[in-house]
Amino acid sequence: MVEIVLRAPAKTFILGEYAVLSHGQALLVNTQPEFALKVALTHGGDCRGIHPQSPAGRWIREHRFLFQELDIEFIDPYEGKGGLGASSAQFLLVYYLQKLLDERGLGQIHQVSLTQLLRDYKNFSHQGKGIEPSGADVLSQRIGGMAFVNVENAIGTTLSWPFVEKDFFIVRTHEKCSTHVHLETLKNRDFSSVAVWVEKGMDSVRNSD
Repeated sequence: MVEIVLRAPAKTFILGEYAVLSHGQALLVNTQPEFALKVALTHGGDCRGIHPQSPAGRWIREHRFLFQELDIEFIDPYEGKGGLGASSAQFLLVYYLQKLLDERGLGQIHQVSLTQLLRDYKNFSHQGKGIEPSGADVLSQRIGGMAFVNVENAIGTTLSWPFVEKDFFIVRTHEKCSTHVHLETLKNRDFSSVAVWVEKGMDSVRNSD
């Protein structure tokens, strides 16, 4: 049995989680342990760990002719506790799996544009209620490292943690609100006013200040 494993990091917003909802920028950090997608050719068509109504589940159904003979299992090292990008990781992994199957080899994968990835993610994640998801998380997980993400232009850059004598750690509050539910409550609010503070924070990181 042929089996492959695709991986995507966890993500945490540092700055700009609301700014990107008004076409601003964001700074995210991608960390381990990583999410994984185990794929085997079994002719069974089984899919475990991905909800059929999630963006990844809908992407699989849209391309079921490619997935129907695969056994797929999504591995979440955080055991469903949420908040670190499991849903966007699912989409990213099945998205690139579909490209791998459809584009005839690994050589084509690097040609998949961030613009197309972002467009497809939004199309499969937004149900028409409230504010459209920014897609900053899926871009960040595609880029890796510490990622500057501009969702308006679908571009991003990555760099290493710049502070020699400082580090960060992530504290889990155990309070998780599903992103799509939260965005439905925001409706058409404008968050562009926070963009200036995001830019100040990004300048600090760029200057190791």
